[in-house]
Amino acid sequence: MPLFNLKIDLTQISAEELAIFLLLTGDRSVESNLRQEAENLGLFKCAVTEVGANTTNIKSKIISSALGASLDCGIITKTPHQIHAVLQAAEQALRSILEANILIGNAGLKLSVVRDSQWVVVGIYGSFAAHHMINQKRIALGIMHISY
Repeated sequence: MPLFNLKIDLTQISAEELAIFLLLTGDRSVESNLRQEAENLGLFKCAVTEVGANTTNIKSKIISSALGASLDCGIITKTPHQIHAVLQAAEQALRSILEANILIGNAGLKLSVVRDSQWVVVGIYGSFAAHHMINQKRIALGIMHISY
């Protein structure tokens, strides 16, 4: 039995809020249902993926995963303007999540990419640890203007 059950009016939320909700779903079926409902409204396009990374490859893995998910799920097309928007949003989120100069060691991350008519949002949530006994959870968003 769930600890709580959120009722979300998807017509009243922003792309940023949806990106956070998608990051925090702990169950793939809940995540899939939320994504499907949001896309069925015609207001959003969404993607969610997971990334495992370490100190040497975290930046490239996050950037390539965000771009790959965006292209694979039809959030963007292969145009310079749209690719640039996703890369900038991913870079913003990445800078926010790594700002404290933490010892990363390893990271297990979930990425969400959400687009509405004007904005693309890349969200990152997950655990960072130099050692398995000292995990730190972090969340960040990057937002960039985009238009259809």
